[in-house]
Amino acid sequence: MIERINSNIARLYFVNNQNVQIPIPANIVLRDVTSNEDEAPYRNEYLISWVSNYILFRNGVAVFALENQKQQAIKGGSDLETDLIQQ
Repeated sequence: MIERINSNIARLYFVNNQNVQIPIPANIVLRDVTSNEDEAPYRNEYLISWVSNYILFRNGVAVFALENQKQQAIKGGSDLETDLIQQ
């Protein structure tokens, strides 16, 4: 399960068939691919932020990825001029 804690942090945890939280299975690794480091569990869950991208592995095989999506939108009056700078 992934559950929002606040606008910047969510928690990823595991549940049984009755939706009761269970310990993280021994064969699970969550990798922060932005820093290329494995995340350390905290209280039987992983804390994730919008800043990083993650991959969840089971027995060394990627199960799914989480890619950050937080964005900024430019808003202003009709006289505001904007342009896209490409690198």
